Amino acid sequence: MTFSHKYIFYVLLSVFLQFFANTDVYGQDPQFSQFYASQLYLNPAFAGGGEEGRMGINYRNQWPSLPSSFVTYTAWADFALPEYNSGLGVLIMTDQEGRAGLRSTTAALSYAYQLQLNEVLTFRPGVSVGYMRRNVDFSQLVFASQLDPTGSFDPNLPNLTNSGLNTNLLSIDLGGLFYTETAWLGASFSHVNQPNESLTGEISTLPIRTSIHGGWKIPLASGGRKYELAYTFKERAVVPVFQYRSQADFQQLDIGSYLYLEPLVVGLWYRGLPVGMLNTLPYNESLIMLVGLSYDNLSIGYSYDFTVSRFGSSSGGAHELSLTYLFPISDERRPVVNKRPIPLPKF
Repeated sequence: MTFSHKYIFYVLLSVFLQFFANTDVYGQDPQFSQFYASQLYLNPAFAGGGEEGRMGINYRNQWPSLPSSFVTYTAWADFALPEYNSGLGVLIMTDQEGRAGLRSTTAALSYAYQLQLNEVLTFRPGVSVGYMRRNVDFSQLVFASQLDPTGSFDPNLPNLTNSGLNTNLLSIDLGGLFYTETAWLGASFSHVNQPNESLTGEISTLPIRTSIHGGWKIPLASGGRKYELAYTFKERAVVPVFQYRSQADFQQLDIGSYLYLEPLVVGLWYRGLPVGMLNTLPYNESLIMLVGLSYDNLSIGYSYDFTVSRFGSSSGGAHELSLTYLFPISDERRPVVNKRPIPLPKF
């Protein structure tokens, strides 16, 4: 296959996947390996769930070695309103898919309410309302109208395809979370209103994304969650975590563990399903390794997805970076913003 033929093949494949998906193939939302580093995207019930205010950014580049990669950016912030037993959060996300530049930009506001059920157990329901804009840019593609009689690309020939396709939609997410001082279990349901995401004026509803997630922080130091070393408190803990996610016919399980040796944090988990098939392909997807540093109010994490599916190492896996900063907003009248913070991992 010549270079030009390969180029045209990838163009046709990209266009097919993106514009004929409303028949048998459904779009999927972006995913994060460090799903607890983007809590507002995972579950609106996490809004304001920390001891202080929080802000963070996330970057993910999936399959960078393929012609059509997936790149996602998020920026978020949240804080608690203890006088109202509530929390607020805001999330901005941009996701670009494929060579055709299918871009989704989302701005969402989250609200959570905190209920202390008893001395041990707390429940937080949450809701998020987001505005999403999707558009596509054909300037990176080559179409038949731009090929001369020899099959070579001629930039002077017109592109006869509509390149101004876009749509706007409103998405509503719901979530809930039960947690104690050391464990948590939550569920979220995104796009419960199933908005129409079609770029061509047809009906193509965005499927509901379901996430069930949880974990358990197991202290390694006797007598408490932290112990004193060199006059500073360093956390030592093992934190098993999981997330099951489904959307339309797609299913996925992330399961693994973090090891806290502050300031160092390492993690290893598996993505896929041990059994089951999707269109004759196994659900096995990747092994994920993480290394992070947590110092004072700043946490920085890097993870890499080692692809174990049929894509193999040629896909380039996925690179992901996260940065979270805790900013104090307490004062003498309110020494602790949230007296029952959620014991989540930092990554």
